[in-house]
Amino acid sequence: PVPAEGFRKPQDTANIVLYTGNGVAIGSGGNAITGVGFQPDFVWVKSRDEGSGTYTGNHHVTDSVRGAGYNIYTNLTNAESALQTTSVSTLDSDGFTTGDKNAVNYSGDDFWAMCLKAGGTAASNTSGTITSSVSASAHFSVVTYTGNATAGATVGHGLAAAPDLVIVKKRTNDVGAWFVYH
Repeated sequence: PVPAEGFRKPQDTANIVLYTGNGVAIGSGGNAITGVGFQPDFVWVKSRDEGSGTYTGNHHVTDSVRGAGYNIYTNLTNAESALQTTSVSTLDSDGFTTGDKNAVNYSGDDFWAMCLKAGGTAASNTSGTITSSVSASAHFSVVTYTGNATAGATVGHGLAAAPDLVIVKKRTNDVGAWFVYH
């Protein structure tokens, strides 16, 4: 049977890959992680060797809207990092490439990366009272915007219906909390 129009298998838009760090810097080729099955728009990387005596780093998240190399850490309240070409440095057609940053490519450590596909290149979205940059698919979007301190302000998300889960982090504040709505 032929699948219904628009039907996608979960692995077409979401995948977790496991890899081993090699410690190689971008200038020497980095560590190309493949097997994702698509070009990810959102990559969340974490070492699986916690507590084993090797490097134990933060949760690194990068996305296509902010750009590869800009990280935000889900386990911290820190602001977004400055551009780090040593971290997840490119989002590739079948995965991503890391530099030699220990938290994403410590030599010999095992890592996992959750990769999600949104809509590719971000587009301006004027659906809300605040203009946003959005990369959206049928069920997932990555959004950036500049707040205006106005009560009741709304932000366009690019989805066909109201989202069931919203996670917000102020990118410029070193002590900013994460806000989660479900």
